[in-house]
Amino acid sequence: MKTKYILSWILCFAIVSTVSCSGNDPAFPTVTENPSTDPGTNPGTDPGTDTTDTTVPAGSALYFRLGVKWESAAETAAFTNLNRAESGDCIVTSVTPDITCSFAIPEGQLYHSILQFRMGSKAAASCPILKFSPYYYRKSAASPVTDDAGTPADETAPGYNPAGGDAELSCADGKEPLCYGGAAPHMVEGFPKNTGHYFLPQVTPETSYTLNSENKLRSYYGAGVNYLVTNDLPTLDRAANANAPADIAASRERVGNTFNDYYIWCETFWAEPVFSIKVMISDENVDPDGGLDQYPDWPGVNN
Repeated sequence: MKTKYILSWILCFAIVSTVSCSGNDPAFPTVTENPSTDPGTNPGTDPGTDTTDTTVPAGSALYFRLGVKWESAAETAAFTNLNRAESGDCIVTSVTPDITCSFAIPEGQLYHSILQFRMGSKAAASCPILKFSPYYYRKSAASPVTDDAGTPADETAPGYNPAGGDAELSCADGKEPLCYGGAAPHMVEGFPKNTGHYFLPQVTPETSYTLNSENKLRSYYGAGVNYLVTNDLPTLDRAANANAPADIAASRERVGNTFNDYYIWCETFWAEPVFSIKVMISDENVDPDGGLDQYPDWPGVNN
């Protein structure tokens, strides 16, 4: 009997954590879980104080909320949930097991805002494992310009030098984080080995992950763009490689067929996807005074 109690305690400690997961992104990203550190020290995790969202009906299998606040706001300032006029309440039920939620944010606000990706379940038995994969894409597949001995390599396979970068990078093996664009490199510890997170709603009904503003991160080397957050690249353009104009080099370039959207989904204990939310984020380019595309996002690309 004593051994039974000890094993029960070990099991409890083993499941109380938010961890990272990795993989690709077909209809649902295929993931292989890798245990993370203590979730309290995970830089992308912000559990908050509320255990569930009171606006979500009891029994909802899966829900998502996108929050926003200015980068200059106090650390303790609350996030404001964005209106979801295009997507309803972003709640998954057995009637609508797979949905897409679309959000549009004024481009200047988006560039200077911190985002909160908050998700959870009020039906843990229907959503035993909840997973989140942020959006990302490959910026370059180039090989290095020098071999291991430091001598020039094949000039037809040049290295990749991000705009504003200090050195050329090898992107051929897919292991260099700077060879990727989008939110995931900044939201997932150990990216690209890990490409997402998961948690257990039976233990933690709701969890959130934050993404700092592009203005703070400067992930595109000072270029004023919203590619860090926006994933609204048209479907037909996703298969094509694209290069940026010289004024914002490395902001738009990408490798075809490497675009991965934001996905939130539930899995059974047998790893079967059962509910999902695809999140699409765009920026609003036109204001009442006629401003247009001051911080470019994907629909402005010229392939």
